[in-house]
Amino acid sequence: MKTKAIRRQDQLWQLLSEAGTMKISDLAAQLQVSDETIRKDLQVLQERGLVEKTHGHARIISEHIWLPVNMKITDHALDKQQIAGRALQFVKDGSVIWLDPGSTVLALVPLLAAKKDLTIITNSLSAAQALSQTKHTLILTGGRLDSKGQSLTGTTAVESLRPFSLDAAFFGSDGFTHTDGPTTFSFDEVLIKHEVLRHARQRILLADGSKFGSSGTFCYADFSELTALITTRMSPEQRKKVAGVPRIIEAGTEKN
Repeated sequence: MKTKAIRRQDQLWQLLSEAGTMKISDLAAQLQVSDETIRKDLQVLQERGLVEKTHGHARIISEHIWLPVNMKITDHALDKQQIAGRALQFVKDGSVIWLDPGSTVLALVPLLAAKKDLTIITNSLSAAQALSQTKHTLILTGGRLDSKGQSLTGTTAVESLRPFSLDAAFFGSDGFTHTDGPTTFSFDEVLIKHEVLRHARQRILLADGSKFGSSGTFCYADFSELTALITTRMSPEQRKKVAGVPRIIEAGTEKN
């Protein structure tokens, strides 16, 4: 799919996430495209289970509303803590790591105090604030503020990552019900994640069990591109879903 279409679908999703329901004609007018183009974009989002088209209108499906990161931190908090505990094994003293702005990745931040001489790169304002009092080297990307994700995005953020070689990168996800890899609701975040994937030797996805039942708008990686998935205990069907990941770790168990 062309980048222009993806950007338009990102804008379409954001309009609907704020309004809940809108007329197709109003969406077309705001995005300055034809009704037919909007219908095609809505079809893509509908196939991913994100929106529903009804009689000249489009509405968001409530379970896929894009929540601000500060509202997601307390959801499945114990699972996130257990996942973060297992993620720590991928962080070696003196290494260079990337932290995504996701709420599960944020659960890893307090545990990094146990490590020495890290260089931590992030576009997450929440992670940066929590790490500001540590002795680790902290590098915050530049970029445009995304208030929902409390993250920095855009061309400046992407370009700031290009000089770095990362020992490990920790990613979050808005789910993967309808895709063969992790998703995000923000197209700007897709661009940043693609750049991080290019520079990271180990690419670790942190996702609690609820992510098997939800999806974001854009898939930013295939499961086979990851080094490991750390999640909660899975059913056989869930394990089959993520079988492309080379290594799967179930937090709270001794399985690897």
